[in-house]
Amino acid sequence: MKLKSSIIFLLLAGLYSSCENNGKKLPILGNKDISSNGKDTLYQTIPDFSFINQDSLIITPNTFTDKIYIADFFFTSCPTICPIMKNQMQRVYETFKENKNVAFLSHSIDPSHDKVPVLKDYAKDIGIDNNQWHFVTGNRKEILDIANNNYMISA
Repeated sequence: MKLKSSIIFLLLAGLYSSCENNGKKLPILGNKDISSNGKDTLYQTIPDFSFINQDSLIITPNTFTDKIYIADFFFTSCPTICPIMKNQMQRVYETFKENKNVAFLSHSIDPSHDKVPVLKDYAKDIGIDNNQWHFVTGNRKEILDIANNNYMISA
């Protein structure tokens, strides 16, 4: 019984310490470093890509050099979950629209419909008129491959 209580105590202590806020925040968002050596040690990599945005600009990983970017997948004619997701993305955008170190990347999973003019109208309709949020289209297979294999979501 004493051993069982000790194990439970150690598990709870470990859980508590792993949830403890150590006060470290992402430097790119204007706060302190997140590791002792001053570098972010989480290295999620996305393979090279090349898509076209609502302004007919080619968007590649280089577009996001030295930035945090938030990515999602949508299509402009989606009547179900996309409007809800768009509203949530807009909330995040409103919070960070003045921060030039944060960018947004919305991939259309319906490139046959979501051509550049459609994406341009979509961006305009939701009030996006800067180069911080890119609505991109391109090869559908490449977009789905990035979603499923790299961002680890199902699109």
